[in-house]
Amino acid sequence: MDRPLDPAVRQRLRVRQAAPWVGGGVLLLLLLLAVPALLSPSPRWDQIHTSVVDRGRVEAVLEALGTVMPATEMVLSSPIDARVVRVLKRPGETVRRGEEILELDVSEARLECDRLADQVASRANAKKRLGIELDEQLQQLQSQIAIRELDLQILTFRAQRKRKLFDIQLTTEEDLRGAETEVQKAQVEIEQLRESLKLAKLSTAAQMEGVALEMSTLRKDGAEACRRLDLASTRADRDGVVSWVVQDEGATVRRGDALARISDLSAFRVEATLSDLRSGRLQTGMAVRVVVENTRLNGILTKVNPTVENGAVRFTVELEDRSNPCLRSNRRVEVLVVTESKDGVLRIKKGPFANSGATEDVFVLRGNSAVRSPVRLGMAGYDNFEVVDGLREGDRVIISDTERIRHMSKVRIRGLAPSSDR
Repeated sequence: MDRPLDPAVRQRLRVRQAAPWVGGGVLLLLLLLAVPALLSPSPRWDQIHTSVVDRGRVEAVLEALGTVMPATEMVLSSPIDARVVRVLKRPGETVRRGEEILELDVSEARLECDRLADQVASRANAKKRLGIELDEQLQQLQSQIAIRELDLQILTFRAQRKRKLFDIQLTTEEDLRGAETEVQKAQVEIEQLRESLKLAKLSTAAQMEGVALEMSTLRKDGAEACRRLDLASTRADRDGVVSWVVQDEGATVRRGDALARISDLSAFRVEATLSDLRSGRLQTGMAVRVVVENTRLNGILTKVNPTVENGAVRFTVELEDRSNPCLRSNRRVEVLVVTESKDGVLRIKKGPFANSGATEDVFVLRGNSAVRSPVRLGMAGYDNFEVVDGLREGDRVIISDTERIRHMSKVRIRGLAPSSDR
């Protein structure tokens, strides 16, 4: 005969039947609680980068690439046509002032110098002989004048005597007129000789001046030839480093050809290039910031090349600190040309959280949470954005990428905040 089940047994059966339903309900509840967390990601403190809004200077810049170059570079040119006998210094070697870099065959130049010296000596001898000949001609003219003056005195005396005899009628008028005519003729001849002497002196001076001018020209040519011979020693006129030199011994170089370049590595400048599409904003005198690793050097834009090469314009930057230890020849650097600047404005460091010139939604930290706030940004510098509206000095803002949480109005930051953010 059937007996009713014990109440305790019946209770255990009911619990056993309800257990799957209760477990499923709990699992469903946990799932419902987890979905919002999955749909609303919360970043960790170590996954974000922040910046504090402060006041300072913001500079709008044109970014370019540059190369560090020696501030001064001497080009050593060949003063003569010569042949390279030996290369004494190779590229990269240091050179002291007065040291020779190349040895040139200067025998032809030395012969030219000697030839011009011989010509000067020859012309000097010719000048001396010409002077003797001209002096002899002048002396002959002076002697002729002296003789004719004596003849004039005799003829004058005769004419005076004829005049006295004519007055006492002891001679004829014809004899008197003949004596007076002889006196006049002698006077004309003396005047002609004096004029010839004057012209001879002028001719002598002109000939001597011509010879002197010819000698002066020869002396100058000789001095220039000897100067070129001295310059052919290829000595450095300063301390530096050989950046380039003619490599081939035995090569023939022409007058004016470059033999070597000596760079002064105690001071540097920067040569930079910028796209010709933006080069219209470049002007001499603009402030420039040159970024070398973590060092920023100030400079001035001093020259803009007017020609366009491969779609780019080249310009030169003179640095205030031309001897900074971080400067190395041919080192690549970032060049920032300042086109506009503002002082004492609110600013925040740049990052992928925003773009310049528009209203942006940024996340401002409030304790362990970040609240989305609309912000208007202005000028974009190399390091900072100008804050026009929406933030106050001292606000801390997430400047890393916020794309994953941009749809949320408030987000909690998980983990332990850094000491500077607590």
